[in-house]
Amino acid sequence: MILLDICTECTWQIIPMLLGAWLLGWLFWWLANRPKYQEIISGLEGDIDGLKTKVSGLEENVREAKYETEKVNVELAALNTSHSDLALQHNIAKEKNLDLDTKLAAALAANKVASTGKVDTSKLDARIASLENELGTKAKAHDQLQTDYDALKAKYESLEAQSVAAPPPTKAKEETPTVNVQESAKVDVTPLGIANTLESASTTPTKEESSNVVSIFKKDNLQIVEGIGPKIESLLKDGGINDWATLASADQHKLQTILDNAGSRYRIHDPKTWPEQAKLANDGKWKELKEYQRFLGGGKEKSDTVASGFSKVEKLEAKLLGIRSTNPQDLKVIEGIGPKIEKLLKEAGINSWKELATTDPAKIKEILSEAGDSFRLADPKTWPKQANLANKGSWKALQEYQDILDGGKE
Repeated sequence: MILLDICTECTWQIIPMLLGAWLLGWLFWWLANRPKYQEIISGLEGDIDGLKTKVSGLEENVREAKYETEKVNVELAALNTSHSDLALQHNIAKEKNLDLDTKLAAALAANKVASTGKVDTSKLDARIASLENELGTKAKAHDQLQTDYDALKAKYESLEAQSVAAPPPTKAKEETPTVNVQESAKVDVTPLGIANTLESASTTPTKEESSNVVSIFKKDNLQIVEGIGPKIESLLKDGGINDWATLASADQHKLQTILDNAGSRYRIHDPKTWPEQAKLANDGKWKELKEYQRFLGGGKEKSDTVASGFSKVEKLEAKLLGIRSTNPQDLKVIEGIGPKIEKLLKEAGINSWKELATTDPAKIKEILSEAGDSFRLADPKTWPKQANLANKGSWKALQEYQDILDGGKE
């Protein structure tokens, strides 16, 4: 307005000048701020890609778990039927054997020769030998079926535990002291033997170790015991066994009676190790319990005495704390690795957490660069460290480290 007052005759000349100055200022502002906003947009796009990868991985896990559960259910039903048939045949053979014993006694009395005291029992002896061979064959088949059933039962209970302990949307994990699962060791696996062996190294649990696990599991959660699933837990609680302390003091006969009364499908379970597991949990000896469970198969002591895999407590811990998998070959546990990158790494010979933990980030970067432009933006610097924590079973440390990462980057 001042300019208009000074120059009343140059109104139309000033307006284009003002408009040009405004446009020039806007252009300079846009040039100055464009890189910053492009960086923000790129970051948001990366976050979206990461979330899509995680959602895709979770959906894949759910589908796999449902498929495995259905498959195990079918196998379990078939084994139950076969087990019932063999049990029936076994009982029939026993009845035949008793009947033959009765007939043999009668034959001995009828065919006794007074002069020599000798009796001709060759036919009966041959029949008894034949029946004993038949019984032995069926007993071996029964034992093999029992072994197969126990393996499927353990797998079924593991799937049930995974469905009960579904991971929450956000991660909140506690580190649990564990022994490297890649190492195998032979020890005395009897309940007292394993406990005594482990007590020599650590008779008193650390305050941090106990509080970490106790904060996750309540004392009435009997499913931490290898061999006990949701249905057996319900049976035990109906029988008055409501927590670890009660289970630890229960005798094997009482536990077996509860299972027998529940029906034939529960009679095959062996509760021999359950009180010892419950005692270790109740005493806060989580390290000893985890080590002991590695020597069990479906709640029973394994004959080979070789430790393998993560224990049931470790698997439940991982699920409750938000770890997507305890399978050492699942590289998608590492933040920054999705299904496509996992495939690239495995094609390059990196198949497990242990192998990833010992691989130089520069080597990983080279693998990604060779795969194309879409993978060159991934930063693998933190992947070996994450893999090392996962391989050791340090779930809390892994969760805390991943919380400070952004798409796998520090």
